[in-house]
Amino acid sequence: MFDIKEYYLENSLLMESVKKGASPETSYDDAVSQDIKPILINPQKSGYNNELFKRGKHSINIYTPSAYCPFAGEFSVEPDYLRFLLSIYPDKEELLPIKHIIARPRFIESGRIQLVSLFIPSPGCIVLYLSYPHFYTFNNGEFFGKESFSYDLSSIQNPHYLGTAAPESQILSVPPLFYIIKSITKKLDYTIDKYLLRLNNSANEQTLVRLDEISHFYNRHGY
Repeated sequence: MFDIKEYYLENSLLMESVKKGASPETSYDDAVSQDIKPILINPQKSGYNNELFKRGKHSINIYTPSAYCPFAGEFSVEPDYLRFLLSIYPDKEELLPIKHIIARPRFIESGRIQLVSLFIPSPGCIVLYLSYPHFYTFNNGEFFGKESFSYDLSSIQNPHYLGTAAPESQILSVPPLFYIIKSITKKLDYTIDKYLLRLNNSANEQTLVRLDEISHFYNRHGY
């Protein structure tokens, strides 16, 4: 299992929990929640913009960094992109457990394993970290069941191809957010879920260096 304790090493709640003899797993989960809580309480003070995705009476808060990283490029997460992904997700009922999505501009990696995302059940919060570009591959019917997907997901990151029709039999390249949402619907407990990615030897080292540089930039700016 990927160990994220270094990221939260300076977290006071984590250190207090360890001193009191709490189990490491509980301590790390408490530290994660403590790290995210200020963003949900006061996003502007924490350096985040807050926008909404609405569908009927249900709304999802989308938090993105207000600080601009001049070299983030395609790794800069825009709220419009997240809203688009949510708008084309086939089964909108599966969005109901989600209340918040935070784009956390930090790259957390150890031993070629990186932290892609967290889901914190109590506030219904998905935290998206900087991660190596990737998709999860599924058969259309296998992933969405009877709801066949009508878009070419492999092209959605290119604005010139948004909404391209996809055959029912197509093998889908599902973005990480969709994979996370689908797994949330099957969740049976209130532990924090960690979504990890193991990089293979073909991963572009320059991309990893760039992600690390973006992460350091935001770290220096208080993220």
